[in-house]
Amino acid sequence: MAKTFYLDTYDAGSDPYSGPRKTQRLVKRVPYNVTVAGTFSLFSAQEFESPFCGTTEPSPMFPSKRRPNGPVIGDAEFLFADVSKNCAKRNNNAQTATTFEIRVGNKFKNKTPIGGVGEAPRTDHAYTYALVGKGKFARFRLYDQFTMDNYGRLKIRISRARPLNCANNGFLNWKYRDEATCVVATTR
Repeated sequence: MAKTFYLDTYDAGSDPYSGPRKTQRLVKRVPYNVTVAGTFSLFSAQEFESPFCGTTEPSPMFPSKRRPNGPVIGDAEFLFADVSKNCAKRNNNAQTATTFEIRVGNKFKNKTPIGGVGEAPRTDHAYTYALVGKGKFARFRLYDQFTMDNYGRLKIRISRARPLNCANNGFLNWKYRDEATCVVATTR
């Protein structure tokens, strides 16, 4: 059964991360699909009065609650717009990677989605990651120097992989040696 959680990119904490969002314990050696969807802003809505490079979107897919929301500039894999003062650092290419991180063991990692990152953000802003449980809670976070002006939430949907996910070399997503090993792992 799939479970859904939200990571609010707004965080009043003193560290440079939104989150971590602790979700559910992932069963040891069992493969999971984790789909992360949504858009956010790393700047307050008032900062959108200054010029931007890239193309902003009008509002978050999943707005932060009890916060002013406005235009958005990123998703779990891409910053697709940025304030103009940062554009020169990016050679006027606002489309860069975000630092969305996942932890299933002892360390946070910037994981690559199934099928790779791609050249541009997905139009649905949804990315699926292959995780293997380690008997610990899964945690998710987003790096940003100043999280107190952020808004927008990322929707995190966790489901166990199915034998069908192992077909057509899908077993490689979880680093299994073959389809049969993957199928056995999905039925634990």
